[in-house]
Amino acid sequence: MGSLAFRGAMPALCSIALFAQAPRAFEAASVKPSVPGTPSSFQTNPAAFTARSYSLQFLIPYAYHVAVYQLAHMPQWMTSEKYDIAARAPAGSSEDQLRLMLQALLIERFKLAFHRETKELSVYALVPAKEGFQLKVEKREKQEGDGRVGAGRGRAIGHMVSSPELAETLSLFLDRPVLDRTGIDGLFNFSLHWTPDDAEHQAGDQPGSPPITAAVQEQLGLRLVAQRAPVDLFVIDHVEQVPAKN
Repeated sequence: MGSLAFRGAMPALCSIALFAQAPRAFEAASVKPSVPGTPSSFQTNPAAFTARSYSLQFLIPYAYHVAVYQLAHMPQWMTSEKYDIAARAPAGSSEDQLRLMLQALLIERFKLAFHRETKELSVYALVPAKEGFQLKVEKREKQEGDGRVGAGRGRAIGHMVSSPELAETLSLFLDRPVLDRTGIDGLFNFSLHWTPDDAEHQAGDQPGSPPITAAVQEQLGLRLVAQRAPVDLFVIDHVEQVPAKN
């Protein structure tokens, strides 16, 4: 998932207009609730889009190039209800075209409607620490397989990610959005381990790991600075929990 910056408030966008703008649609698509316990998986190729056991909390950001923290007025069920989507795309579809097709599918099946607005919120700015960024940066275009991030309790590992992607990952584990202010131009690998904030330790925790803010500085050479800043929001006006029939 990547994040976009939209400067200034944008006018309301109705779902019908968005659907009309999509140049292509899936040739066929199945959308249904996941069976509880189904492992999550996500795959795209030039002829198909498949997501297993994914919530709209993550499908919407993928489709619209926004970060999870940008979602506003999100119903609680959007984080817990999981869906299976299997869709066939026209041969030779690009990833951007797949995203547009997914937008149309979300509008058609979940009756998604939204608008965008900008609001000043408490954020963290991700900036270089005094000792400087500690990871090797490669200045090249992204290739297939780049930008992968694996994250879970107390850990996050990234392969050839950009600094905005790192900031977006950190946002998942903090109480406010993280905005990239590093000035890093290029891609890098990272491995970050920290002790979660809750009182009880769980299996898989790494004893002795620092809190996440200290880990970011010690392991990456970056700092999280609390401040207020305008944040571009994806405001959900309407979405239905039960998808329309295929």
